[in-house]
Amino acid sequence: NNDEQLLYEVLDEIDRERSKQAELEKQLRLLRSEAIAEEEESAMALVALEVDRDCFREIVDALTETTQAVSNAFRDSSSQHLPLHVVRMLEYMPHDPRAVQCTKAKDEVYECQFYKSGKWKQFLEDLPPSIQTLPLLQLKSANNDDHHSSMMMDQDESEFVGQAPPKYCVLSNHSMTKRIPFDNDKIIHLPNNIGGGSWEWVSGWIVDKNPVWIQEIDDKGAQTRRNIRDAQGWCYVLEPKHFVNPELCSDDPLLLDDDDDSDAVATRPLLYRRRRWTRQRALRSYPYASQSTIAYLRLLAENSRLGVTRTQVSESLIDMKTKLTELEESLDSTREDLLRRRTEIQQTQQEIVETEASIQAMKKQTSKQQTLNQRDLSKQRSKLEDLRKQLEKVE
Repeated sequence: NNDEQLLYEVLDEIDRERSKQAELEKQLRLLRSEAIAEEEESAMALVALEVDRDCFREIVDALTETTQAVSNAFRDSSSQHLPLHVVRMLEYMPHDPRAVQCTKAKDEVYECQFYKSGKWKQFLEDLPPSIQTLPLLQLKSANNDDHHSSMMMDQDESEFVGQAPPKYCVLSNHSMTKRIPFDNDKIIHLPNNIGGGSWEWVSGWIVDKNPVWIQEIDDKGAQTRRNIRDAQGWCYVLEPKHFVNPELCSDDPLLLDDDDDSDAVATRPLLYRRRRWTRQRALRSYPYASQSTIAYLRLLAENSRLGVTRTQVSESLIDMKTKLTELEESLDSTREDLLRRRTEIQQTQQEIVETEASIQAMKKQTSKQQTLNQRDLSKQRSKLEDLRKQLEKVE
């Protein structure tokens, strides 16, 4: 009886589990059908949105295709032209921040050097093969007569004299995978993420001296930060490939090695260094641009130029202020030193005066003593003469 009772209970439990399974399967089928329905609805909504988008795009194209610049960009979407949406914004809403952002570009190169024979070498023949064998990055020439190609406008470089990396130095891209040809006597159009249009420089090449901070965890688990650039913008590494990893970069050419077996700290030089040069340029024109847009681009370029000048003047003023503060501190220190020396001189003069007075007093005392001694000597001579006379009488 007990076994039968147990068997009935087990069978009842199995029936209940089957019922639960059937219910769950029913709910799963319902959820699947709902998911399929929602997916179909989403797909239909997506198709409707795409249709609406295409309709709006057709409307926008119809409203803007009368502009020759937009029509030209619509017909030819190659990399030699500005993107269609950029041209459209510049033609119809040039004051939009997104359009303004497309009129600016900043090019960068990295000056590389190698430590050899106690000096930092900058010429290609002095650098290791790992840098010498880097492939050259193919750049577009500034002198390009094709009206529809991306180019730099003819520009007087006299205002940027002295604002360039050293001549014949080795330049690379950020990832250290290409060498960049550079000639200080020519304008070179470097690649950028905009493409197309005619550009002009609004600044010379400027060393990026802004600090680059990275977060680190010290031995005690506290979070710290350190700068990987020195005051001249140089960043030092043990191998060129380490430049792309900020954690392996340092602002000090000497790397500290902790020796677990000794309290002494050894140093070894980081043999490679590089610094970042940047140059800003502004869009001046593009094929079939309207006169109003060209005038606005000219204003933006001049504004960018004034902004660069303002930044340079501000940095120059900060440097001058720093130097003036240092000179004032040096002047204060010199003034304190002069006051101290003046006090010492006055004390020395007082001592000299007192010494001279003491000498004069001693001279007077000596003179008086000499006078007394002469008097005594005269008396002694008189006595001696009297005794001599008396002796003669006796004889």
